[in-house]
Amino acid sequence: MNLFIDLHRKSAKEARRYFTSLLMMLCILKLLFGDNLSINIEIVFGRGLHSENKKPILKYVILRQAEKYKYFGYKYKLNKKTANGSMIITF
Repeated sequence: MNLFIDLHRKSAKEARRYFTSLLMMLCILKLLFGDNLSINIEIVFGRGLHSENKKPILKYVILRQAEKYKYFGYKYKLNKKTANGSMIITF
């Protein structure tokens, strides 16, 4: 399953709430389908909008939420094509 999330112009609080509710739904799907379900999520922050004072805030907000669901077993990588404006998380 491939998901695309656009977080342009979202605050850290909105992004955390949105991503947490998405992870809860994915948790239910993962429990139902087990290891047969592979989930790839591409999260786009937008150029320059994901950082404040050169600190990538939204990236760390999303990763902290993903760590709460670490029993999924997740990996992430930053997509270099968009100047660190997007991230791919695989569950």
